[in-house]
Amino acid sequence: MTLSEVHQEQYTTLTQAATWADVSQRTRLELTDEARVRFLHNMCTNQVNDLPVGQGCEALITSLQGKVVSHVIVMKQEERILLETGPNEAGAILKHLGKYAMIEDVELTEVTAETCELVVAGPQAEETLKAMFQTDLPTAACQHVPVQFKDAAITLLKTPVYGANAFSLIAAVEHRELLQQALSEKSVGEVDASVLDILRIESGFPESGVDLTEDHLAQEANRTEKAIDFNKGCYLGQETVARIDAMGHVNKKLVLVKFSGETCPVSGSSIKHEGKEIAKVGTVCDSPLADAYLALCMTRKGFNDVGSKFETEFGSAEVILPLR
Repeated sequence: MTLSEVHQEQYTTLTQAATWADVSQRTRLELTDEARVRFLHNMCTNQVNDLPVGQGCEALITSLQGKVVSHVIVMKQEERILLETGPNEAGAILKHLGKYAMIEDVELTEVTAETCELVVAGPQAEETLKAMFQTDLPTAACQHVPVQFKDAAITLLKTPVYGANAFSLIAAVEHRELLQQALSEKSVGEVDASVLDILRIESGFPESGVDLTEDHLAQEANRTEKAIDFNKGCYLGQETVARIDAMGHVNKKLVLVKFSGETCPVSGSSIKHEGKEIAKVGTVCDSPLADAYLALCMTRKGFNDVGSKFETEFGSAEVILPLR
């Protein structure tokens, strides 16, 4: 998984200018009808009822047992709520929420195939998009604005997935080429989605379905400050989340780990200490910023504090803070 020369060049451009990547493989769903706000509020860990239109948040959709069904970005719009998350997550979300949506006045629909999502990222991304759309951009993570660009109705999201300088352009799939051409005319080059994904891992942002699954409790996601509101009242799984909060800790949590070895860590592999599993490797990248392999790892208590070190088959490992 070592970066090729082409991908190294793309990463350099990405971190110095403005580039775009097609991440349409990520999952997008919409909730419509009158009960959509109340319904989602009652099914996730964050505050949805009080979100103004144009604001958003991270949230964990949880099971009755407080396990993670999916980690999503919530966007509250005039006529719908748009959810965005990692690839191949629609099945789990639809299966889970669909059981409850049947008895509510709410419609839940996957719109992944009908839409595209381009991410513009890099230190010049904001300046580029302001010039392209002639409008103010959202400034806080998960904020979003509607933009009309020629024939395309666009949701412009300040996405937290890829660090501080990233914006998602979500539009109908037939407008993909229009957006690509407009970005090209602004001299914004394309990078591979896998290169953009390095920024996600460097930022410590989990990929739902890989780094977080239904095996994990909400607080194990290590997104408590961003994704959990302990004052919002009842929701599915709230009892377990509140009980863990009262206990003060979980037995494992997702952390960013730096590996010093020359062998790339394998996603899904188990890291053991004295015969017992202490960590499970999630998404992995070769990070030029760290000059090392990085991975998001679900790591047990006693090994998951920042600065903790342990030996692995992939070389010495150290838990570090997100780099972005």
